Amino acid sequence: MNALRTVSLILRVGAIVLGIVAAFLWFKASKIEVRQASRLAKSGICLSGIDVISTSREQGKWNGWAAIATGLSVLMQAVTPPV
Repeated sequence: MNALRTVSLILRVGAIVLGIVAAFLWFKASKIEVRQASRLAKSGICLSGIDVISTSREQGKWNGWAAIATGLSVLMQAVTPPV
């Protein structure tokens, strides 16, 4: 019974940590802007000095990592045994 509580606690803490990581990653993704003069700027489609396509590409990478963290958090919650 004690081992079950320990496993449950580890999974719950892991789910919380991954949820916080996902929130950070999504916040970071929302703040990314690739400037026209940046080495990452490749599309040439700019709005107010921001390369639109390159910004979307970079935000997509961070959003992908956030989605993975969220998926792992949900998985950990799903397999957490009831105590």
